[in-house]
Amino acid sequence: MASNPGTQKITRYNNFIDNGGQAEAVSSDNNKWDIGWPDGGNYWSNHNLKDDYSGQYQNEPGSDGICDTPYTVYAHPSTYSKYP
Repeated sequence: MASNPGTQKITRYNNFIDNGGQAEAVSSDNNKWDIGWPDGGNYWSNHNLKDDYSGQYQNEPGSDGICDTPYTVYAHPSTYSKYP
């Protein structure tokens, strides 16, 4: 999946599984890869699936089904899914 500059996209509740490039953000502007906690974002098969914490900042003990670390979307380190 690729998004073009100038278009706003909210991409969530998808399963990105075993793709050569999971997703590409041509621009970091106007792209959102999650809708915040507790709703979350997408599943990324090449991401660290550790889930030891919960809460908005993923710093409270206990699992909540959201990975503890953000997922960086290919090509733009400033573009990430905060709640994969």
